[in-house]
Amino acid sequence: MKISQSLKNWLYALAATVLGLVFSRIVISGLASIAAFSSADDSTEINFTDIYDKVADRSSVRTLSDDVVIVSVDSCNREQIAATIDAISFFEPSAVGLDLFFVYPSGMDEALIEAIEGCDNIVLPVTDGENPVKSYFYPISGKSYGCVNMASSASYDIVRDYIPLFEVDSLKVPCMALALAQKMTGKTIDKDFRQQKIWYPAVDFEIIDYKELIDNEGFPLLEARDRIEGKAVLVGVVDDKSDVHRTPVKDEMPGIEIHAHILDTILHNKGVKEASMLLNIVVAFLCSLLFLRLHLFFKDWLDDVGEMIMRIFLFILIYIFLITGANLYIKSHCFVDFSTTLLMLGFSLTALSIIKGSLFLISMIKEKKK
Repeated sequence: MKISQSLKNWLYALAATVLGLVFSRIVISGLASIAAFSSADDSTEINFTDIYDKVADRSSVRTLSDDVVIVSVDSCNREQIAATIDAISFFEPSAVGLDLFFVYPSGMDEALIEAIEGCDNIVLPVTDGENPVKSYFYPISGKSYGCVNMASSASYDIVRDYIPLFEVDSLKVPCMALALAQKMTGKTIDKDFRQQKIWYPAVDFEIIDYKELIDNEGFPLLEARDRIEGKAVLVGVVDDKSDVHRTPVKDEMPGIEIHAHILDTILHNKGVKEASMLLNIVVAFLCSLLFLRLHLFFKDWLDDVGEMIMRIFLFILIYIFLITGANLYIKSHCFVDFSTTLLMLGFSLTALSIIKGSLFLISMIKEKKK
């Protein structure tokens, strides 16, 4: 019983798509292995979201955050930091995050500790890990704490994600941004220990130098009230080269600015919804199967001209997938990994050529044996 040409073409397309899926998974696994080998941390992996982040960050419409400001205390001594905290507290912010550690005593500590104790809604920093860090005069009764650990282990890793909760001294401690968000809203925000995506694109934060908040004697400058009142204030350094990290949108971003982006992500629920691996594979498989079936139809109908048409159509499809992926990411904060689809289209075409070429060689061998 002869199989019709249409059914044969469907079988060719199906077999080539399965092979294309196998080839693409091998390549993706190989790339992941190379990335893991080059760094102990997996944040160096090739990630399609980095491309979308860069595209979105180039938007002509940028937003200056109304909720979060950064106060720079670069080159300040502890008395100046104390005066700055007093001024910020005087201007009635919704929350204050202190991104500074004081690991050794100083003769200026009395004013600093008094300023921290007098700031009712301050969040103090701690770290978690093999070498935990905290200021020497902690704990301070009645104060909240937030972890300032980054989701990367080295300055050359790309910080894409944040960890909402940490375990410190057998207690669940929120990250700095989550602790501040809870201070601002007065509510417990439901999060777990899993890494979550930071939304970086097209958001800027006002950076205020401490000299713009206090006069020469350390008293608050009243004209600065509108810049602080009702906002979350992150206090720290912005020019410390030891606290600079790579992000998808900048090669060098101060750690305090990353905390600001995390806080903005939490406050405005900008978390990225990622399609499951199964959905990505199903989309890639169906697109490849239909493309190959169409390819065989045009090949049978128009021969080499039909193949040329489908090659041109392949380039159009690549463009469509890139634009669709970018728009889903930028407008809906939804990430569908079309890289699997693009790989499968290329590998499935190669697999189809291998299958048809192998069948042709087998038929030639059989003819010679006759």
